[in-house]
Amino acid sequence: MKLNETLTLEGDPHQANTRPKYKKPERFIQKEIGKTASPATPPFTPVNLPSKNISMTLVVLEPGQLTELVRHTYEVILYILEGKGYTEIEGEEVEWQSGDALYIPNWAWHCHQNLDMNHTAKFIACDNYLQLHQLGLALKEVEGKNTMHFTEIP
Repeated sequence: MKLNETLTLEGDPHQANTRPKYKKPERFIQKEIGKTASPATPPFTPVNLPSKNISMTLVVLEPGQLTELVRHTYEVILYILEGKGYTEIEGEEVEWQSGDALYIPNWAWHCHQNLDMNHTAKFIACDNYLQLHQLGLALKEVEGKNTMHFTEIP
C-alpha cells in the first residue's frame, strides 16, 4: 500500500483477514503453583501458562534473606502475599508488607530483603519479560558479575 492510497475491502468487512480470531490455548490453569519451586535463590515457581506477553512468578524469601542486586530490561509489579520486608530500588528502600503492591521499573538496580527472621515472605511477580524475550530484548545483569546475559524462559 502506498501513501495516500485507500484500502478497500471487498465483500463482508467483518470477514477481513485483519479481524482477530480466538485460538484456544493449550490450557487455562496451572494448579498449586506453590508446591514446586526451583533451586534458585530465592526459590521461585514460574507460572507456566501459554501467555505470549506477561509472565508471573511466585517468589519465596527465606527468613532474613537478602537477594542479589540485579537489573533487567523488563518492568515488574510485585504483590506481597505474606511477610514484611523491603525492596531497594536504585538505592531507595521501599518497605512492604502483606497486601501491598510494588512497582520496579525497567533497568533499575534492585534487591529484596525479608525482615522477618522467623517466617518466609512470599510475593507474586508479574512482568513483561515474555514480550521482551520474543523481541530479543530481555536482558538481565547481576551486580559484581561482569557479564550481561539474555534471560531464558524458565
